[in-house]
Amino acid sequence: MSGDDNLERRLEAWLEATARPMPPELLDDVVTSVSRARPNGVRARFPSGRPWRLVTGALAVVILAIGIGAALRLPIGPGSSSTPAPPSPIGSDVASAAPPSPIGSDVASAAPTIGAWHRNNYNAGEEKLACDEGPDIWTCDYTVPDGTGSFIGQVVTESWTCPAWFPGTICDNVTAVYRGYFAIDEPPDGQATETPEIVRQEYVITSVGGQPVLQLYWVDRFVCPWYRTMEAALAADYNCVIAP
Repeated sequence: MSGDDNLERRLEAWLEATARPMPPELLDDVVTSVSRARPNGVRARFPSGRPWRLVTGALAVVILAIGIGAALRLPIGPGSSSTPAPPSPIGSDVASAAPPSPIGSDVASAAPTIGAWHRNNYNAGEEKLACDEGPDIWTCDYTVPDGTGSFIGQVVTESWTCPAWFPGTICDNVTAVYRGYFAIDEPPDGQATETPEIVRQEYVITSVGGQPVLQLYWVDRFVCPWYRTMEAALAADYNCVIAP
């Protein structure tokens, strides 16, 4: 019996006891590769002798089998299948597992909407806000008879904490909060400025008795109520709450 035949017989017996059977053509390729590699390779790092050559030859078979099996997508190991799993069909339960976003909830829907807000400035005039109201970002233009400005803020509802000095009618009815900055382009005195004044603001959206109310919070200064229509603003309490 030749050395290659003896090696093949031993390798077949060893692989049958430790791994899944190889296809005959794959085993022939591996044995041929190992036979060519036997005079060199990692064997030089171990004591000489036939047992060590057999062990290193077997290790080489495992390494080559794993590499060839990966290239051919042949599974190595018991209990595996040579047939790849089919892709999930479009429209399957997995693809449709996520529930759709609610439409008409208190928080703005996915598409930004144009919203108007009005404030009765202590019976001295009307203040207006025109806002692009998205679920994640609000941008608003502010106008009064003699002043303008703009606001941009992002949603912080989940992490926001209601200040302790806010009335309970605000804290208990919050539906969304947008935190950002307000740039005063033209102050109420009508004098334009080269560098707009930037102040921190939070738009606290509440629902009171089914009516939306924007509590516009000038951070650490005061908070004032705004309404969807000027009629609602005139009929409601217009007083701001000053920070202590």
